[in-house]
Amino acid sequence: MKYVLFPYDYRPYEEHLPEFVDRLPEGARRFATDPDHYDFSAARCVKDLLVDRINYFDDYQTVDVEIGFRFEPRPGPYPPALVIRYTDARTFSIDVGERQPAGVRLGDLALDEILPHEHGISHELAFHAGTILVTAKDLSATWDDSVF
Repeated sequence: MKYVLFPYDYRPYEEHLPEFVDRLPEGARRFATDPDHYDFSAARCVKDLLVDRINYFDDYQTVDVEIGFRFEPRPGPYPPALVIRYTDARTFSIDVGERQPAGVRLGDLALDEILPHEHGISHELAFHAGTILVTAKDLSATWDDSVF
């Protein structure tokens, strides 16, 4: 991460975001500037998400990667799930750390950081026990209130 300080200090990223936000493609810009993105009290904050699934789509021209996230089940209304689809992915890597007590390999998402990249964007997602790094042309982030 260039600006985000692990595990929960997103403020340096938000301070620098105006310097490069215009260089982010539309989908990444919309997701990075969403007011709920880093609002820990918001239902659509990325903090504490768990990876639910990872899919890739290869049409022999480009590869798209899709990551589905969910929150840990809890009492009350089911919180929204998040699906991020990366278009024309160039790199996709997972660095998995030690197994968490609940048995989830990556653990909960602490924070993420989206930056401009020569191909479009880089998106680093820092979990409590690992990281995912994607470079792609752009991303689309969709919150879904229904269960996968």
